[in-house]
Amino acid sequence: MTYSVSILLRARQDVQQIFDWLADRSEQGAQSWFESFERSVSTLSKNPFLAAIAPENDYCEREIRHVLFRTRRGRSY
Repeated sequence: MTYSVSILLRARQDVQQIFDWLADRSEQGAQSWFESFERSVSTLSKNPFLAAIAPENDYCEREIRHVLFRTRRGRSY
């Protein structure tokens, strides 16, 4: 079963901003980062219950979960 993952406008803007910043320094690094982001979204859509409840969950009617991923250099996003 696949679940729907909604990426809010602000999050999409953040993804684009991070990608652009990385791409200015390394096209390959930006692509690698984006692929990690896509894998985390795919994991979330396949089994959202592996992800933690998001802090903002208390303010919403629907359950909100989030997933963090690490880059090869150990940075979390």
